[in-house]
Amino acid sequence: MTAIGTTPFGLLTYAESYGRAAFLIVRAIDEGARMPWSVPVGTLARHCVELSLKSVLVINGTSPDELHHVYGHSIKELFAESPLDWSDVDTNDIEFDNDAVLSQTPCYRKHDRPYYILHKEHLLPFMETVFHRCLQYVDPKAKRTLRP
Repeated sequence: MTAIGTTPFGLLTYAESYGRAAFLIVRAIDEGARMPWSVPVGTLARHCVELSLKSVLVINGTSPDELHHVYGHSIKELFAESPLDWSDVDTNDIEFDNDAVLSQTPCYRKHDRPYYILHKEHLLPFMETVFHRCLQYVDPKAKRTLRP
C-alpha cells in the first residue's frame, strides 16, 4: 500500500472506489450485462466495508502494521474494535459478512464451511451504512456517495 493508502482519508478514498465499483457492476448487470457469478460485487462491497472500518482505527492511532498483523481482513474484529455505535446494525450481518468473505476468497476458503452468496438487496445497504458512518466519523464535513 502506498503512504496515502494508510491514512484515514486514503483508506476512505479506496473504500469509496470499491463501493462505487460494486454499484457500477450491479447497475450493468441490471441493464443486461452478463455476469455468470456475482462474487465480484460481494468482494468489492466487502472490501469497501473493511477499508472504511480501518480508516476509523487509523484516525484513532492504529498503525498500518497493526491493521495488517492484528486485524487482517477480519470484519468481525474491525467492527468490535471500532469506537462507533453499531447497535442499529444486526450482529448477524457482521457475522455473515465475515464468514462470507472467508467463503468467497480462494486464499481464505475453508472447504468445511458453506459457500455464502451475498445478495445486492442486503449487501449494498449494509455497505453504504458502514461507509457513511465511518466517513462522518473521519470527516464530518465530507459529502461523498457510493452511488454513481
